[in-house]
Amino acid sequence: MANTLKFGSGQWGTKVGSALAYNDEGGNFKPLPFNFTRSTSGTRVNKEGLIEVVTNNKPRIDFLNDSNGALLLEPARTNLITYSQSVIDGWVSSSNITRTDNQAISPDGAFTSGHITSTSDSSYGSIRKTISVSANSTYTISLFVKKEVSETYYMGVGFVFSGGTTDVGYGIIDAVNGTGYSADPSIPFTIKVDDYGTYWRFSFTGTDSGSNNSLVAYIYSTLSKNGTSVEAGLGSTRTIWGAQLEAGSYATSYIPTQGAISTKVAEVCNDAGNSQIFNDSEGVLYAEINTSFEALNGVKAVSVQYDGNNYVAIYFRDNNKLSARVVGSGNVTQVDADYTTNIFYKIAVSYNSTNVKFYVNGIQVDIDTTNTTPTLLNKLSFDRGGVATTNMEGKVRSVKYFPTALNDEELENLTTI
Repeated sequence: MANTLKFGSGQWGTKVGSALAYNDEGGNFKPLPFNFTRSTSGTRVNKEGLIEVVTNNKPRIDFLNDSNGALLLEPARTNLITYSQSVIDGWVSSSNITRTDNQAISPDGAFTSGHITSTSDSSYGSIRKTISVSANSTYTISLFVKKEVSETYYMGVGFVFSGGTTDVGYGIIDAVNGTGYSADPSIPFTIKVDDYGTYWRFSFTGTDSGSNNSLVAYIYSTLSKNGTSVEAGLGSTRTIWGAQLEAGSYATSYIPTQGAISTKVAEVCNDAGNSQIFNDSEGVLYAEINTSFEALNGVKAVSVQYDGNNYVAIYFRDNNKLSARVVGSGNVTQVDADYTTNIFYKIAVSYNSTNVKFYVNGIQVDIDTTNTTPTLLNKLSFDRGGVATTNMEGKVRSVKYFPTALNDEELENLTTI
């Protein structure tokens, strides 16, 4: 299984403007880097488990719960919380809560996490942020909550859409077990929890179901004792950090703010290799990818290509279909499988003049005997056919290209988890 292009598999090389793909066959190393752009900074989790800022136009290799790391590719998002590391600045507070900044070590290793504590056993203590929204919009609030050994009451978040009808959703935070609960929401409401070592990151997504133009996002120091009913009470001091409110159906990587909203633009990673690397008549494209985001918009892809009429692509679609497509001079062969978000898949599409085979996690999931081959293949990109709307969103552990079609045993071994 000699391959002529490699990327990832724990071997990373990044600098401003490029991510290293390479050929190291025969003891000779030949760089074949991707071009990379992101005109703003972004954050990642480094090898030490700390969140750190990565400068403009430099790829982010993220090590969150992954010792080998993965290339992180995300869409553009804006954090609407203007002071993400403060529990005081930029927030409106109820009278029955105490707040103090800079009380504990935060997920980035600094001493900037804050404390919030309820001072009443009969009403809810909270901080809140109000923004203008359009009707039927979807927003996600996320925050880092320090893990607790025990807790008297859970804490939580709330979404209140208003201005037309009034739509409400509440999420309960269990900081001991890292579990989130819905508390009788009247809106579509989803919860996700990620483990950041000494912190949990809780993400809550709410969707307005009416003609509302205002959203109030709440963070409650105490909200419930059992996760099924809203109940006030005196609670333990909570340590929180990194609040983020963004338009969209999932939380992206942390976007720090210091007095104003901040935007991280989308990343583009493309054009690795050249025409000498790729074989039009046969080959294999392999990728290990996790679409870690709950709702893709359209098609997100990795492909060997010449243009929109000649390419070999692996792509994730917004109807939870995982597909492989071989296109040559406008002729199309497509094979399909199902997928679930937040799972890494090992995927290979093998093509030649007689068939296209599709392997996922060690199993041949589809085959097509249509005679379709591309022409003039000359680059590998994290998109499909050069279409910007297909830029990959997810985490990429590995990509490989082979200039010959592999046999069934080789494809099975390559993709086995």
